[in-house]
Amino acid sequence: PRDSEKLKKLSFQEVNLKVAKKLNHKRKIPSSYERGLLRKQERLEKRKKKLKELEIKLASEKNPKKRKKLKERIKKQEVKVTEAYYEVKLHEELKDWNLNTSKNSYIDPRLVKEFCEKENIDITKIYSKSLREKFSWALKEDNT
Repeated sequence: PRDSEKLKKLSFQEVNLKVAKKLNHKRKIPSSYERGLLRKQERLEKRKKKLKELEIKLASEKNPKKRKKLKERIKKQEVKVTEAYYEVKLHEELKDWNLNTSKNSYIDPRLVKEFCEKENIDITKIYSKSLREKFSWALKEDNT
């Protein structure tokens, strides 16, 4: 379920990780790794707890209008739980891999542009301003 923009960005990072692994772009594990992982795990647990609370409310709710609203909130919360899960998973996988080297130097920016267009994601979610300037030749509209 890769519907949200955040999940699409995470899927790009997964592909980028595969490139980094192929090219052996290792790095020293950052000192902030454990703290970041803990923060992401706590966020995941909070979102799971919130989802359970909403499901319990739904089970006891009789009013059809309130049930409908609760179902919508549950769907949104499920997406948030999925996003948080993938954030934790990816954070663990990325701990000693440098994705910037592969993204900046090895992945063709035209492919990144194509991915963004296909997935309907803003290029600013993938490339920083300086990288967009560096790859402006590839990111132009009429790139044929």
